[in-house]
Amino acid sequence: MLVRAIGLGLAMTIALSSVVLAALNFKLPFVCGETYRGSTYDGHGYGAIDFNKDDGSDVDDPVLASAGGTVVERVDSNGRVRINHQDGASVYQTVYAHMKNISVSVNDTVQLGQQIGTVWNTGAVGYHLHYNQLLNGSEQLAKFDGVTYQYNTLITSTNCSGEPAAPAMLYDLGPSSARIYRWSNGGGTFNGLVTADTSNFYTGYVSDRFVSGDFDNDGHEDVLVAYSNAGGTFSFKVASHAAAMFTTWYTSDGSWSIASVQNRLVAGDWNADGKTDVAMARDNNNTTVSLYRWHSTGTGFNASSPINLGSFNVDNVGDRMVAADWNGDGGDDVIMAYQKANGTFSYHVWLSAYSYVGAVYTSGQFTLSRVAGRLAAGDWNADGKGDAAMAYDNNNGTFGLYRWTSTGSGFTFSALWTSGSFALANVGDRMTGGRFTSDATDDIVIAYQNANGTFSYYVWQAASSYSGIWYTSGQFSISAVDGRLVAGAW
Repeated sequence: MLVRAIGLGLAMTIALSSVVLAALNFKLPFVCGETYRGSTYDGHGYGAIDFNKDDGSDVDDPVLASAGGTVVERVDSNGRVRINHQDGASVYQTVYAHMKNISVSVNDTVQLGQQIGTVWNTGAVGYHLHYNQLLNGSEQLAKFDGVTYQYNTLITSTNCSGEPAAPAMLYDLGPSSARIYRWSNGGGTFNGLVTADTSNFYTGYVSDRFVSGDFDNDGHEDVLVAYSNAGGTFSFKVASHAAAMFTTWYTSDGSWSIASVQNRLVAGDWNADGKTDVAMARDNNNTTVSLYRWHSTGTGFNASSPINLGSFNVDNVGDRMVAADWNGDGGDDVIMAYQKANGTFSYHVWLSAYSYVGAVYTSGQFTLSRVAGRLAAGDWNADGKGDAAMAYDNNNGTFGLYRWTSTGSGFTFSALWTSGSFALANVGDRMTGGRFTSDATDDIVIAYQNANGTFSYYVWQAASSYSGIWYTSGQFSISAVDGRLVAGAW
């Protein structure tokens, strides 16, 4: 049984201080939508808070920066991080303690909502997050969203990582150049189109190996391709904020047949250090598969040893491979949807893109060929765990959006949304997940080619509630995009 934080039974209310944190709008240091209770005890320190969830499910929860700033202290022995937040002549600080998986170092710049660690008991008796706010070196009563927190009351996080996501595409200009199209999120619409061209670039050497993530840990997401080189090697090329030319971050050693990967490239933070990493599943052509992963250094990638799995035919996976924090431990994992010979399918999971868990869910009769590559991942119910969704062609001019939520040890089928007339042939594999609204849940976007030569973005909130058309283009041949659609907070 987990020991909870000291002082939970000794919660007390302290009178408001005459010195208040008025200028900066601090957010609760937890994932948007998560609910916590804060406590204190005699001798704890003025304004200090120990945060826990009432049901004890907070162990390993991500800890997020309450505001943007600069890391000025990291103490591993008690899992403490101190961040400076400059506001004119005033210096605010936030302190977070007893964490593990600390992902920032002294002098790092952090963004509001950036993960800095996970809830643990490092240097403490019980599992909890110790938290303080200071002004010019003096401890203060903590304020969140401008309101002074009252001890022993429930509070729900609005720390929603700043800007919501928007789509980006990689468009084949042919014969030797490509263009990134990137949109901004206008709250119910996608607008603010930005483009970036790269020359001497053949999208045929990329296929659909196009992903997004914050590869340099600057608080904004980028796009990456796995590019097949003429000499038999491949390169990871990154375009910063989806608004710059691609630059090479990594080139493989020797011959590496990327054709055997097909489009099984995913991006996630495998080691919870704040930088997005990548992984690819390679078919060994003998009914085995190797899962390769690379860790970002912020300017390049370092390769790790692959994990090899026997008796696993990736032909039964196709391109249905995604990344998400399936078990809610702060690090991302790899999820594959595998068609079984008996007509069912299973979700298989690799923790941190390395440790094979096995099949964590098996369906009833379900034909994955009707899904093609339309598998997406996100946190549909804002519980901190990565979920899955598929768009299934009903073969009658309609489709079903199937949604599963993670339990942390498996998946539970949780929702089915069925369309009216909607031809998935006009979508192909152009479907992805992202947080497009201001709430705590992730959503689905689909790019649909219209009969008049335009295309539209359709959005489903929480992968279950249709939100409508958020954007319609001018003339745009989406066949030149193929399946190269991603989303990010650019």
